[in-house]
Amino acid sequence: MEELSYETQLAKLTLVADRKYLPLAMDFIQDIAVVIGLPKEDAQKLELIVEEACLNVIEHAFDEDEKGNFEIIIIRKPGQLVISIRDKGLPFDFHKIKPGENSGLGMVLMNAFADEIHFVNLGREGKEVIFVKNLPYKNITEFEEVEDKQKKAPSAKEEVELTYRLMTADDAVSMARCMYRSYGAECKR
Repeated sequence: MEELSYETQLAKLTLVADRKYLPLAMDFIQDIAVVIGLPKEDAQKLELIVEEACLNVIEHAFDEDEKGNFEIIIIRKPGQLVISIRDKGLPFDFHKIKPGENSGLGMVLMNAFADEIHFVNLGREGKEVIFVKNLPYKNITEFEEVEDKQKKAPSAKEEVELTYRLMTADDAVSMARCMYRSYGAECKR
């Protein structure tokens, strides 16, 4: 049986290492961040640091005569939005980037706007910069509707009328969907 995954890859963009494609990708990233619950202002800040990381790839990861590309991967984890920028360009010494020591504006912004930053050397597979942004959440006490629904739910003592009948061909799709939701894709005939 497969292990459950608590993260969902929302999108994966592969872009040619050229500045002209960045505005479209950054708008896409900002829109996804807002859709999953990041406030617009935070989504704009996240877009800014992702753009800075992408510009670093475009300007420094490939030789001038080399045509390269890179990936932007957007992942939703419980309580977090994770954005990864991967390339297979020239190696980079991430140890040279230390907060406060000769940090450029881009690095200062990255540290200010991301909750976590990870620099990963992938060996022959290239390198990766990962930004983690925590999503806002509500305290459980702020969910009044849960309490209201519990008050309206029928009690176990109430009688509920059930009807039993044979399945028909029209029930097949609904039954298949029910089985899928109950048992997942592993459900066999």
